[in-house]
Amino acid sequence: DLRLSLRGEHQAQNAAVALASLEVLDALGIAASTEAIRRGLSATEWPGRLEEIGGSPTVVLDGAHNPSAAEALEQALEMLYPGRAAHFVFGILADKDHRAILRAFGSRAASFHLTPLPSPRSLAPDRYVEAARAVAPDVRIYGSPLEALDGARHSAGPDGLIVITGSLFLVGALRPHLCRSREVSLD
Repeated sequence: DLRLSLRGEHQAQNAAVALASLEVLDALGIAASTEAIRRGLSATEWPGRLEEIGGSPTVVLDGAHNPSAAEALEQALEMLYPGRAAHFVFGILADKDHRAILRAFGSRAASFHLTPLPSPRSLAPDRYVEAARAVAPDVRIYGSPLEALDGARHSAGPDGLIVITGSLFLVGALRPHLCRSREVSLD
């Protein structure tokens, strides 16, 4: 009867690994109290991992930067936002498998808004635009993460779902802006 604060079925698997590790430590004489374990699992925060930023449209941040992380994100989106098409703000590093990551989102992608990343390792969007077009009907290229976010907002409309993914560099570039915008709208 543990409660996890992190969203997604894959986080239950991660919690199981953490609990197994604690059992090993307990056998070695390093014990954690049941209360500390419960508190830790229920209070853990991981910015940029299935993090929902409230507002209109709904924005989800997840730095899925490899195929297995993209598949886990796709499964979590289906569980959390069943049947909702997503407008992806996407940027990726040159050494990542962009084709497999983009394919993982194909079943729910209404649009991709491609952007370079604030990193010298960024893959230019024109290098993977055709791979994105193979899985989504609407693909656009922008000059910056903020421009791509604005484009996704326009495509999604007020009731839509925007998912910012492909790199933690992208999440890191947009998260502060989104958090400031949320604070301003709450005032």
